[in-house]
Amino acid sequence: MHWTKWKTAHMVLTKKPAKTLILIACAPILRHVATLPKNNIMSFSIQKVRSVSLGLFVFFVVCDQSIKYVIAQYTTIHTTCNPGMALGVTLPPVVFWVVWLGVMAVVLYGFFTQRSARLSTHISFIGILAGGVSNIIDRLAYGCVIDYVPFLTISYFNFADVLITVGVILWMIDTFFGETKR
Repeated sequence: MHWTKWKTAHMVLTKKPAKTLILIACAPILRHVATLPKNNIMSFSIQKVRSVSLGLFVFFVVCDQSIKYVIAQYTTIHTTCNPGMALGVTLPPVVFWVVWLGVMAVVLYGFFTQRSARLSTHISFIGILAGGVSNIIDRLAYGCVIDYVPFLTISYFNFADVLITVGVILWMIDTFFGETKR
């Protein structure tokens, strides 16, 4: 490693512990992003895309769980325990788990059978998966999903819900307007 890069990394590690944690969590992503082609950042090898996707998945789940922990421990932000699904819609437990497992199976199937090397396609799947898994972690740990951002006057949401929503929107845009190879 070049001396200046080492010196900069050492300064970050010793003087800024919060940035250190972020750098450690993002290291696999940053390493792969540095090797991406400069001319077309949205299309490259599927292997690299999947590696970046795995790093993003872990990063997103850790971020969501960390946000919930910090809000609960260190702020006065009101949180709510949502036993239902989106917008508080409740389903019988058996129906909920069948729906959740079905959606996750479809998303996983799409992720692993996807032949496109478009980063946006994989990020859409990762957003949906990470949001779903993070909300399930809440449900298994607390019996409900912890929400903390008010949505109009009808409900609350969290970072995982944002990941799911953005993932679905990206997937729809990519499906209907993305490049097709013939």
